[in-house]
Amino acid sequence: MVCHGKGAALLGFVLTLSLLAMGQDAADSRATERAACESGDAATCMAAASRALAGGRLGGEPLVAITLWRTICEAGHGPGCRAAGDAFAVGERVGLDYNRAVELYSKGCTVADGESCRTLGDLYVMGALGSVDGATAGLWYQAGCDHGDAGSCTAVALWMERGDGGAGGADKVRALFERACSMGHARGCTQLGIRLKVGDGVRRDHSAAAEQFRRGCRADEWDPEACREWGTYTLEGKVVPRDEAQGRLDVERACYAGDHLGCRLLSDHLRRSNLAEALIASERGCSLGDSPSCTRAERMRYRLSLQKP
Repeated sequence: MVCHGKGAALLGFVLTLSLLAMGQDAADSRATERAACESGDAATCMAAASRALAGGRLGGEPLVAITLWRTICEAGHGPGCRAAGDAFAVGERVGLDYNRAVELYSKGCTVADGESCRTLGDLYVMGALGSVDGATAGLWYQAGCDHGDAGSCTAVALWMERGDGGAGGADKVRALFERACSMGHARGCTQLGIRLKVGDGVRRDHSAAAEQFRRGCRADEWDPEACREWGTYTLEGKVVPRDEAQGRLDVERACYAGDHLGCRLLSDHLRRSNLAEALIASERGCSLGDSPSCTRAERMRYRLSLQKP
């Protein structure tokens, strides 16, 4: 249907009113969301920011999302501070600005968001602010641990061991790893297990080490190194009951999660029973930069070539 004269004018007027109404609805919605953020309604505010980031044109509206995050941050919501800080630290949509990221992470840390403290510590360790500053990083890690962030507890323990300014002996370091592990941080379990295995600052205890590796491998966000170590113990069967199938599975998990030593161990385990699969593991280790795996892969390819009819 083609509109002429008054009909066309009326249609244009109606469309204009519709667009104005839509614009007013959007403005009203934004005002409501802003008010929710200012009042400290974290769930509503964070959901609104997520919608702003996902919707709209050209990959969403990051500036709207950041405005909402900063508003809830000022109301004392740490995750909002961290989300806004992440935007500036990554800089993918709003431009890289470490100074603004530091400001936001600092605010998040002061309102007891431990992850904000840890992320800020990471920036100092990476030298993102101009130079590496391990001493300052450790202070933020300590604050994060005090606020209950498990990753921060692992980080501050490593900080103390490096001697970047933290005061604490082996007992304190072990206590921090234990705390991190008990809160579900797999890397904390792994670090404690390593020290128990080799007797670094603590009495050597393979049974206790194996248990820490098991916990690190079975955590929700598991650690490949823990799986490699736990798999080694179950393959050997000297400290814990031998379970070849499960041990191989855990070592394989470690390998394919990027642990080159896990690939080397898996290849060693397989080469007598299945040379072709052992070669795959060695090639994987080689691709991860493990020179011994590269050498073994060359030898296995040669052996397999001799087996061909």
